[in-house]
Amino acid sequence: MAQSMIERMNSKDKLFAGVRIGGRVTAEGVLDEIRTFCDSPYVNVCYVLLPKDTTFEYMIEWAKELKKTKTYFYLHPFFCPFITREMVEKVKEAAGEYYLGAVACELNERGTRTASVTYATHLDEYLEQEVVDDLETAVDNYVNMSLDLHKDALETFPGESIMVEATMLLKYMYRTKIDFIISELENENLDCQVAYTRGATRGYGKQKWGNLLAHEYYGGVRDDNPAKFKRLKLLYDYVYMSGSKCMFIENGEFSIKSYGYYFPMEHELCKLNKKIREDFIKSILNDERPAPMPMCRVGFIHGNLDPYVGFASSGLMYHRKPGNWAMQDAERSWKMIDGLKQSIPWHDPNQFGDEDAQLSNAPGYGDFDIVPIESSLEALCSYDYLIFLGWNSMTEEYYEKLKAYVAQGGNLVISAAHLNTNTKRDGAYQPIGGGQLADFLGCNITGSILRDSSVKFVEDSMIDGILYPMGKGDAGVAEVDPMFPAGNIDLAKVELKGGKVVALSNNARHVLPTDEPILIENRYGKGVVSFIPTLKYPAASEVREFYTFIIRSVMTASHKTCDVKVIANDRVKFNVYDAGEGKRKVYLLNTDFNLPNTVIVKTANAQKQVTLEPMERKEFVI
Repeated sequence: MAQSMIERMNSKDKLFAGVRIGGRVTAEGVLDEIRTFCDSPYVNVCYVLLPKDTTFEYMIEWAKELKKTKTYFYLHPFFCPFITREMVEKVKEAAGEYYLGAVACELNERGTRTASVTYATHLDEYLEQEVVDDLETAVDNYVNMSLDLHKDALETFPGESIMVEATMLLKYMYRTKIDFIISELENENLDCQVAYTRGATRGYGKQKWGNLLAHEYYGGVRDDNPAKFKRLKLLYDYVYMSGSKCMFIENGEFSIKSYGYYFPMEHELCKLNKKIREDFIKSILNDERPAPMPMCRVGFIHGNLDPYVGFASSGLMYHRKPGNWAMQDAERSWKMIDGLKQSIPWHDPNQFGDEDAQLSNAPGYGDFDIVPIESSLEALCSYDYLIFLGWNSMTEEYYEKLKAYVAQGGNLVISAAHLNTNTKRDGAYQPIGGGQLADFLGCNITGSILRDSSVKFVEDSMIDGILYPMGKGDAGVAEVDPMFPAGNIDLAKVELKGGKVVALSNNARHVLPTDEPILIENRYGKGVVSFIPTLKYPAASEVREFYTFIIRSVMTASHKTCDVKVIANDRVKFNVYDAGEGKRKVYLLNTDFNLPNTVIVKTANAQKQVTLEPMERKEFVI
């Protein structure tokens, strides 16, 4: 028999790649699926979704066959509540090292089932009875219920406990005893999904993260669309570059049975699904991907008690009725990520330098994370820049941790909205420390003021590499048209205490005595905090354009000051790994279906020009 992929992969960073067995057959058909898909050098892992008619005898038979094919596996007992610890111990004994653990199906897709009406009709009656006063209650209930549900799984199944999750609520599952989360991909923005999965993994100190490629359902409704299969090919490459340790394909190879289409396993489209996976595995067999994950300089903070779901729902955790629990500006701000890797148009006047137009399509090292505020200080300090999006109820613990992050050299972007301590969505604004924040922000919050205004930059940024559109002259008082017209802005009224006003709320060509600060920077320790005193969350129409500009400016600076610069158009995706000894391993992917792309990669000591054919991935050390 051919060597298994696990034996052929290099020892630096093994990738587990495989399939989901048992999703569309009875117990009698599982053995055939194992023999068809797992007796291959291109599959080394699977999870077995146990059919309803599973018996102990079947499980032993499957375990022996999986051992024979050298396929590592997890059990997924969703339809089989009768399984006991004694049974699983026998399965483990039959499989030896190839038994890894089980999917904690009680937790599976908990975010969608608890928060989305579409997937939670069976919970309606229970949830209608639950009184949720505020976000703290909602999150505590969510985590405590998950702990209770997970208890039985931990008692029944030895080995690793894993789960599948498809929403941004994924981070809360790490408060349970889950070992490994499989993120179900393609049901929303892919950049965002990878970022919050990888960011939570880093933040909670876990060693690996994985993906379920639910491409049959979420790769496009038209199952006979040729573009759907091109997206699948790119998906494998993209996820691999992003650092995933484990990939499962959900269906497609076994049959295509969705949206009214039906193609059996023998159909050419099903064979194409399989070929795409096998071609991908062949392409990485000799690749040495440095461990553990790609480098990231920019992290977006996933705030305390953020209830955003992001999957098939405009609601939030425990949302059932219109009102405060429906999506609002805090949650909509996560959609601001959608276009951040798209290059700034050539005619945008607020870009500077020879290469900024090309560098602005991605942050330094090509990617960002969405990192929980609950993360360790060590994890937060692995990012050079942290930017707040989404809901946050500030606490003393998290505020002090952010101060420690900046003191050690980090750069933080935060708005007044993110300093609110209130855990009720419709509660009054209650700034941390009563607004006495001058030691950190360089100003105190003393009240609020409504301004009908635009923005004028009057000082350069303290952050290295950021150039704001500021006129020359003393404190930038040259007559410059105001930018980012926004109408009424709810600002926190501030009392300056050493902070530098970088931008003012202004509606005139010249600076007025009545102008209020709208961007204040303060050096704290070795780092800089950029404070935007807006009381509304970033997606509010009055704030969004300006906040997005600040984000893009930070991302461009993170790339411009990076030790690796990748100059390309925004169809090219890239990741960079630390290859040791001052070297970097660069992964490039041309996502254009039809056209080649040229890429220039620069370091202080080297430059490399690469041409990528349509849909081609390349990697090299520089």
